[in-house]
Amino acid sequence: MLADRREFPCQVINMSPGGIAMIAPVSGNVGDRVIAYVDHLGRLKGQIARPLQNGFAMTISATPRKRDMLAAQLTWLANRSILNLPEDHRHGRFVPKITVAR
Repeated sequence: MLADRREFPCQVINMSPGGIAMIAPVSGNVGDRVIAYVDHLGRLKGQIARPLQNGFAMTISATPRKRDMLAAQLTWLANRSILNLPEDHRHGRFVPKITVAR
């Protein structure tokens, strides 16, 4: 979501605890505020750092504690298929007996 509240589908192509590079149909201006909703990571706020050919790179505005948590999540996501790690849920998941229920 750009500063003017317009939302667009994007794809993360590179990420670290300090920044994200993404493919996007629209790019704002350098310094514009951005909020990215990233699968498995949630809501990340920051600013556009530089335009890319098909998107932009943004910094992530976060506290040191949030950056540490983000680094741990990125490490887990990068290694889960290599190490055959289980899903990282607090509580076990189950399939309901009535599958059409919500």
